[in-house]
Amino acid sequence: MSSTDPRSVGAAPFLLCVLAAAAGAQSVRHEYEGNQGIPDAELEKVLEGEAKRYKGGVPSDADIADAAFLLSRYYRRQGYAKARVEGTRDSKDRTLVHFGIDEGKIWYMDGPLDFVPEIPVPEFEDWWQRTSSYARKRYVTRYPIFNENQIANDLDAAKDWLAAEGYHEIRLRARFEEVDEDPPRMRGRVDVDLGPRTLVGSVRFDGLPDESRIVLLQRLGLEPWPDGPVPYYPDLVVKWKIALVRFFKEKGHRTPEIDPSVSIATLGPRDRRANVTFSIRPGPHYRVREVAIFGNLKTGEGVIREVFGVEPGDPYSIRRIDEGRLDLLSLDLFATVVVDEREVGPSGQPEEAEREVDLVVRLDEKPSKFVGFNLGFGVFERVRAGLDLQVNNLFGSGMGIRTTGSVSNRSRRADVKFVNPFPFGDTDNHLELGPFVERQERPAYTVHRTGAELDFTRKLSDELTLDLGWTWEFSDIRHLGDGLDRVGEGDHVFSGPRAEIEWDLRDSKQNPTDGWILGLSLETSSPTFGGGGKDLATGFAKAGWYQPVATFQGYPVVFFAGLRAGVVQPLFSTEQVPVQKRLFNGGEYSVRSFERDRLGPLNFFDTPVGGELSLTANFETTFNIYKELWGVGFVDLGLVDREIEDFDEFRRHELGIGVGTGLRYQTPIGPIRMEIAFNPHRRENRDEDLFEVLFTIGFRF
Repeated sequence: MSSTDPRSVGAAPFLLCVLAAAAGAQSVRHEYEGNQGIPDAELEKVLEGEAKRYKGGVPSDADIADAAFLLSRYYRRQGYAKARVEGTRDSKDRTLVHFGIDEGKIWYMDGPLDFVPEIPVPEFEDWWQRTSSYARKRYVTRYPIFNENQIANDLDAAKDWLAAEGYHEIRLRARFEEVDEDPPRMRGRVDVDLGPRTLVGSVRFDGLPDESRIVLLQRLGLEPWPDGPVPYYPDLVVKWKIALVRFFKEKGHRTPEIDPSVSIATLGPRDRRANVTFSIRPGPHYRVREVAIFGNLKTGEGVIREVFGVEPGDPYSIRRIDEGRLDLLSLDLFATVVVDEREVGPSGQPEEAEREVDLVVRLDEKPSKFVGFNLGFGVFERVRAGLDLQVNNLFGSGMGIRTTGSVSNRSRRADVKFVNPFPFGDTDNHLELGPFVERQERPAYTVHRTGAELDFTRKLSDELTLDLGWTWEFSDIRHLGDGLDRVGEGDHVFSGPRAEIEWDLRDSKQNPTDGWILGLSLETSSPTFGGGGKDLATGFAKAGWYQPVATFQGYPVVFFAGLRAGVVQPLFSTEQVPVQKRLFNGGEYSVRSFERDRLGPLNFFDTPVGGELSLTANFETTFNIYKELWGVGFVDLGLVDREIEDFDEFRRHELGIGVGTGLRYQTPIGPIRMEIAFNPHRRENRDEDLFEVLFTIGFRF
């Protein structure tokens, strides 16, 4: 074919297009030079979102500049305050971008960052010390990294806090200077000009009778008028408007109209007053005509109506509707609950005429069956596994059956519970009832237990829970340890009520970093309560305190202090506490420098005999090492006294101590814990070890 063949002329542009498309289809690659402290893979994650913009093409100069900016900002957030990043396109391969990185050194703060208003502001200093990443208490372990972004966030949070106190024209002067020492450190200070302060002068309501004014002021928290000044900030009016709208909706006015207006009066160079007026039209009253329910494929409609609580003919109230929706969600039978409102009746009715609304409850049901499996390892129990099978919403009743089982080298347990998530028609209540069977091997004995438990829980508030129950158990003691009273072998019956109250103020139940938890429980047993048995009373008290004391690598360093105390006493005709009800100490969840149950009285044959009093104190400090890997240092203290009368000055020298350190790695199946605990007061005549190594996988169950 000649060069002038028209087919060749048409094929050339087509071939060029194919080659250009093939070149454009190559993904853009990045090369990094000079990064010593941060690996390439971590930098690639920083650019993931940016790379999508030019994926399949050639990045422009603006794209490269943006990517370099993102990298330099990431370096500064890691403490490389003087890091510089430059990006250039490869001269031969336009899909290859080189990043030259001058990291410099990690900079630290030389001391606390003081935020100093020109005039004192009550409570601000305490707030700053609690929340700022660079407050004084963060310097307990080491200097925190100088992070420009975190400092900016702290300053913005401080401005927001002061704005809520009425200071709206704040001017900051942040000053940082280098300290020429090794490691490189910065010293900083923030001087603050607060400007004038604006307080609430008056609040008026137009369109309502004068007698309604007191009620509305109470709803806003202004009646009686506070003794101190009420700071004004723009969002305060929005907050008050929302509160007033909800107030009228709770009173049956479904469509209130509330228009606020604010006038600012200047009384002096640093003193202003905000006078607020609300123009209010409550609108007509509404009544519920019908409640329709959709999406309940398995759950009985009667159950839903009982829990929802709003019935046809009731006055309209947004509070009752919201409470009903939340109560339905608390049953744990529905993924979502949505309540729609539909006004009914002809339009153009007089303003004072009562109107009607239909409520439509739309439900998305969860699966009624759940299967869970746990697997773990503990030093004493060795390999352990657990199974949890739940069947919810039996026959559409909202109630369910829960079967749990656990097995290890030293113990086995299975129980079946009937579950009622709203006994007495109240979702703050929870009831479980059912039998159990258990076999447990302890260093001092082996026990077989069969019985039944009743457990009623009442949620008194978001933090306070009351638990009432009854336990009946048939206990068969076998394989008593050497030297224990053989009379203790055989069958025992324990039956009686129990009560527990818990106050939980922690920020998280799984991984708490701040707050308190307090608990108190009492359990009794008596032949009067069924089937013979022993007269006993057992009480436990616990307290735990979590406190962040510093920030390390962006994570809080958390100090924990915990105390647990237990007492068991024989009553009436019972002369001594049976061994399976005595208190023991030592092991992976108590004083870790002792083997399981071996802290406390031992007999002549070196067998733990337990006691009537047990005390345990744990002190821990946890800190992040890298991502999901955490370090811990701890001190454990504990004792067990055979009788309460033994707790005197003479016997306190038997206090057991454990000092140790360890690693914890968070996994989806639970934490992996490896710890070593030393016994600084080892008593060789009791065959106590110098140290114990503990290894645990999975949650405790």
